[in-house]
Amino acid sequence: MEYSTIANLQLQTVLIAGKNELGPTIPDFLAAAGVKDFSQVTFSGLYNRTLTFTRDQLADDIILALREHPHAVNLESPNIPEAQWVLHVFQVEIR
Repeated sequence: MEYSTIANLQLQTVLIAGKNELGPTIPDFLAAAGVKDFSQVTFSGLYNRTLTFTRDQLADDIILALREHPHAVNLESPNIPEAQWVLHVFQVEIR
């Protein structure tokens, strides 16, 4: 999905690491992508970082935080250690 499409989804503001981050929740992102049924979803990004979630693990505080430059999104949450955030998500795998 293009950055511009993600940036035009319903956006949430979440306080993460002392900063207000803006982006769509993962459920909203998946719904916009047409995903209706899945058992797990895996996000991959830079530095070989990946995170996998089951449907019931997806909380509204997990977002694709928008980065205007270089038009990228980071998977972030106040409940996920910063070292595990997926930076510049480039692949989403649905199972």
